[in-house]
Amino acid sequence: HEAAFTQARRGAQAEHWGWSVRTARYRFTQWDEGRSGVELYDHDNDPHEYVNLANDPQHLAEQARLTKLLK
Repeated sequence: HEAAFTQARRGAQAEHWGWSVRTARYRFTQWDEGRSGVELYDHDNDPHEYVNLANDPQHLAEQARLTKLLK
């Protein structure tokens, strides 16, 4: 398989649902279909997920590819 998919819920007061796709290199998460935020982590360079790359222009193509996998 190319990727694994998960669904998670966070927040006690304002509940948000998140959907993630995990490939060999990246994890990409959309919270409420992106309305409550997105996360993109490069596990080759950041295995502990310290740096969210979702707003980095250099990773827009990868983010678009992973978004398609979530749909």
